[in-house]
Amino acid sequence: MAHYLSLSAVSGALMVVISQYFPTLERPSLRLGWSDHIVLAPLGIQWADPDAFAGDWFLEKAPQPHWLFDYVVKWGREAGALSEVLTVYWLVTCLVFGLATALLARAWARRGHRWDSWVTTVLVTAIAASVPYSIAGSTWMGYPSAVPNMLGASMLYLLTGLLVTGHYRWTLPLVPMLCAVHVQIGAIGLVLCFLGLLCCIPQIRRGEHGKGLLAAYLASGVAGAMVVVVAMRSRRVAAERADFIEICNTLIPYHCSAASWSGRVVMVAVGSALLAIAAAMFAPTGRRLIFLATVGVSASGTVVAMFLDRYHFPFFGEMMQALNGYRVALVVYPYAAWGVLLPFLRPANTILRGAAAAVCAIAVPMLFIDTGGKIAYSGHKTDVFSWAWLSMGAYALLVAAAALVALLVASPRWRPVAASSVVAGFALWFGVSAVVSGVFYSPRPVAFPWGDKALIAWGQEARKIVPPRTTVLIPPAASHYRLPLERALVADCKDIPYGGEPYKEWKERLNHLGGPSQCTGRGAEFEELSSAQLIKAADRYRADTIIVTPGEKREQVTGLKAAGWVHHPLNSGWVKASIFVRPGARTTS
Repeated sequence: MAHYLSLSAVSGALMVVISQYFPTLERPSLRLGWSDHIVLAPLGIQWADPDAFAGDWFLEKAPQPHWLFDYVVKWGREAGALSEVLTVYWLVTCLVFGLATALLARAWARRGHRWDSWVTTVLVTAIAASVPYSIAGSTWMGYPSAVPNMLGASMLYLLTGLLVTGHYRWTLPLVPMLCAVHVQIGAIGLVLCFLGLLCCIPQIRRGEHGKGLLAAYLASGVAGAMVVVVAMRSRRVAAERADFIEICNTLIPYHCSAASWSGRVVMVAVGSALLAIAAAMFAPTGRRLIFLATVGVSASGTVVAMFLDRYHFPFFGEMMQALNGYRVALVVYPYAAWGVLLPFLRPANTILRGAAAAVCAIAVPMLFIDTGGKIAYSGHKTDVFSWAWLSMGAYALLVAAAALVALLVASPRWRPVAASSVVAGFALWFGVSAVVSGVFYSPRPVAFPWGDKALIAWGQEARKIVPPRTTVLIPPAASHYRLPLERALVADCKDIPYGGEPYKEWKERLNHLGGPSQCTGRGAEFEELSSAQLIKAADRYRADTIIVTPGEKREQVTGLKAAGWVHHPLNSGWVKASIFVRPGARTTS
């Protein structure tokens, strides 16, 4: 147990170091109070401070289903240590990743040397932190973020690791915990457990699993299912299939509209799936069936869902979008990283393993063909002398060398030396490819507290101007105002209900603020609205405060001044805004 926990700690720590201290332009270090926190944090903050976001229509009508995360945010806010609590949440995410990686490393590392599991753990963690952070619309660990889907993805990785290594008892507490952390990922975990159960029917018939243990598995599954059902009933997210499909196609195509993805994005997804399936051939023979039934089915399902959607296959294409079938890519991510390494750990001494090694040699260039990874073959010259071609060729040669070592070196004395040399060659390839790619070089890591200094200072002053329980009209694309302001908003581009009446209301509100197209960067319609239109929208939604882009010659600024709205220019670093308060409305100070 001490050895396993040590491996887990090293893996988790290495993931923290690589993702936090080797950021790239596309993959910044951990940022709190930004991006998804704009959507996920307000309800927990409101639970801790009822004045914060009071009267916000989105929180009242379309709260997110991550109730456990709401409590985490609440406890952090009440303790006055929200940044610290969320940092710990992210560290736990990395530790869970480490637990899964160490579990598989102990099962899959080469035998014969006590350091093999350590080398395996370090290499797989480094690869997992360097693969593209987004595959088929789902984001992975290499993009550090303290949010439920990251912790859920790590727990799903641990769950599949327990299944494919046969440590079934540890799935009992994990399944309901996973469902509590992230409802949709928990539902995927339940399906994987069912598929794993089907693979265990022969053992059950032979009596290898007692009735008491089977009852415990059933109870764990029922508990997880109840958590999912209760969470979805209490907070319905995607109420209408047609609405969610529209949202996918128009507002979040990068998540769930394969028809809009570039060919490189598709290749990355296919390459990941191929690597994950090929990894099954290097797993111990007795574990291969359950690996294919869980990880293999998920990999195949990701590709099938992508192509059904991409080519608008009748009914099924839309169904993949409606169910967000790409979420199962979270199962594939870590095993794609394993697929990169396994040809060097397990001898390709059978036809199946030889074929799998060849698949890996083909799939690795596909995995790194797009940006978003810390090894990237895109954006470089593609002549035969370019480093990208050299890197691809070197990997293929190393795979061939590993296979030849397994077939030709029979001496007990020299086989370990040859095998270790191949692994060392792979480690050298990985290090050189990462460094030459240049993606490890970027501005220094950004360790933001809640938001950043400019936003924090701006929010402190803005809250002095705008009293609690006030509705504020902001430019919809300026969602970064939401968290530092802590006031109800008319609408913004980040807080999108995923269907039903709330989504219809969101569109109606956006139409009064210039339309939804500004949420995808296709226009700046809000900036083109007249001051009279802004006042009309503020009257409609009972907003006593309007925030606009500053500029003494802009009509919005001059018109609001002429209408008697009290002007409070407020600038803090890069955050610049003109805050207007309705005539006669109260202010905090």
